[in-house]
Amino acid sequence: MIFLRTENGSEKVDDWALITSRPTFVAKIAKGDHQFEEIIGYYKFKEEIHCGLTGCNQPHQMGYIVKTSSGIETNIGNKCGKNEFGVEFGENVLSFNKFMQLETNREILSSAKDKCDAWQKNIEALRSVKPTIDYLSFAIEKSKNSNFSGRLGAAEIRLLEKTQTSIVTLSEVETDKKTRTILFAMNKHMRESGEATSEYDMGKVSFSHVLLPENNLRNLFVSMNEDIKKIRAIDLSTAPSPEIAEVARIADTIEERIKQLKNLKHQAGKFLTKKNLMPIANKIKYSTTAEEIEFQNFMSFLNWLK
Repeated sequence: MIFLRTENGSEKVDDWALITSRPTFVAKIAKGDHQFEEIIGYYKFKEEIHCGLTGCNQPHQMGYIVKTSSGIETNIGNKCGKNEFGVEFGENVLSFNKFMQLETNREILSSAKDKCDAWQKNIEALRSVKPTIDYLSFAIEKSKNSNFSGRLGAAEIRLLEKTQTSIVTLSEVETDKKTRTILFAMNKHMRESGEATSEYDMGKVSFSHVLLPENNLRNLFVSMNEDIKKIRAIDLSTAPSPEIAEVARIADTIEERIKQLKNLKHQAGKFLTKKNLMPIANKIKYSTTAEEIEFQNFMSFLNWLK
């Protein structure tokens, strides 16, 4: 990759021959014969290119294309320039790198602006195609709310969110004397607590990660929608470089976030099924301490799911 400063801004080229064929380019210069003036380009390749300074003459994978006060151009390895020309070259590197980063960010945003309509169409489709994002987000919040899924059902959903453990287990206090004796003999914690319990595997609830706040579908959609607006609105000719850098960083995330939103929406739909959440219903149903109304409340929620 070769990045060049031009009269109108910048350009990128890939062919090193385009540099060596420039009329003022020379392959070798001696430091004492030339005075450094400015950096006009940057290069980075897998293969190494010999440094243009006769005092170095070593190959480098990256470096700068420089111009001397006499108008001669050559290439200098990324470390050689400061060693040969001192502080002035180092300061010029910092200035050029800032310019190169700004131009790169402008290029990112220029390309992103062309993609905004397609991005907007994609996320709007994800939002509106059934099951919609609004429904899935509402249903997930409903599952955690005792007013909708019952006290025990909501507690189990919130426990899944907290632990991210997919296996649902029912813990029952053991009343059978023989079983209690065996459990106390095998488990120190039970002996110390004086309570013997048996664990029953009720099944597996998949995709519990959709419950996490950072995976909230509605919030992800709104955030992306706002970021696309920022990309559309930014003026590349007048915006300050820190703002351009931040919006370029955002633009680089959009396509991956669209994929994430699509995957999470699919997984949320899989999570919100009667079959997937049935282990929780069975835990409530077979618990000796749960009231029948708790089972009915959770089943009402499951039957409400589309």
